[in-house]
Amino acid sequence: MNKFFSLLACATVGVLSLRLSGSAIYVDPSTGSDDEGDGSESAPYETLGKGLEVSLEPSSLYNALYLGPGRYVLTNNVEFGRATNRGVENSIRLIGRSGNRDDVIIDGQGQYWWHQKNYERGICSVTFSNLYANATQALMLYSAGYGVDDGSDTRIFSNCVVTCCKTVGSGDTVNIVQMSGQVGMRDCVVRNCTAARDVVMGQGGCRVDCCEFTSNTAYAVVELTS
Repeated sequence: MNKFFSLLACATVGVLSLRLSGSAIYVDPSTGSDDEGDGSESAPYETLGKGLEVSLEPSSLYNALYLGPGRYVLTNNVEFGRATNRGVENSIRLIGRSGNRDDVIIDGQGQYWWHQKNYERGICSVTFSNLYANATQALMLYSAGYGVDDGSDTRIFSNCVVTCCKTVGSGDTVNIVQMSGQVGMRDCVVRNCTAARDVVMGQGGCRVDCCEFTSNTAYAVVELTS
């Protein structure tokens, strides 16, 4: 009997180890539950807040957050991609599961800001709506890293929409999207955004491919420097 429980304990530890080092956390506002879900594909969490909380735990080894179709309404500010206690960036990809950027909407209600600082991952197939970038941090800030959808190291922000977002606060100098190093945007739409500086700014050889910029208010919509 003791041997059985010992084997069972080992198996349980093995499963937990696999889960902790698993590649993804799943969130679905229709089928998920923050109380009963475990963030797996078969038992997703319900809210974006819960997925972010788990993914950003210092001990987390997850590298992707998959979002099911729906509107994710923010109830507080988000800083996504902070350093861990291991001294490395907690780099999490943010991916809409359906691949349709209109299916996943992250709505800041015009009250909250989203700061995505990410050195190694990317965002794919997501719409950001009515979000703020605060006075010192861009809505999305990227340095040289890896692409999210095709293995490319030049398109880290792909198949996304950024709409009705703006920089706020006194002395605004930030951009909505800011990139540096060998990263870039592909197949994205940026519309009706307002920034004190640039809506999208890229430095150090960034690429912006097949993107649409409409009705934005800023000194410059796109600035690419090498």
